[in-house]
Amino acid sequence: MQAAPALQTLLTAALVVVIVVALIATAIVQNVRARRARRAALQDLRDRWVADIVERVEPTGLAGVATILLILFDLVTVFDFAQASTVFQQMFAALELIAGNIVLALPIVLGRRRTYSVYRSRRDGDVDG
Repeated sequence: MQAAPALQTLLTAALVVVIVVALIATAIVQNVRARRARRAALQDLRDRWVADIVERVEPTGLAGVATILLILFDLVTVFDFAQASTVFQQMFAALELIAGNIVLALPIVLGRRRTYSVYRSRRDGDVDG
């Protein structure tokens, strides 16, 4: 009687191992196929390569001002939190810190200037015309 539950447990474990191995093998096959498709697409793009595009990202003046304000605001808020005498003052300082970081971080994240430069590519077969 004891052999039947042990055999059932062994079969269940073997089935789980087979399923896991099949899932891993499927994932590997899908990864290899996707990698081959990506390489083929990149080779197609290399054959039609005409120019290089260079992107420069620089912070704007507003982003610089927002960064300074954020640092000062965080220092003041941490000082307020340390000086709080009640739990409610500490909660207010913590909420103030969270809200201030959200409001002042938005101009930092969004305040970037993007400049794109396009340069013509020279390849071996190109002739000046």
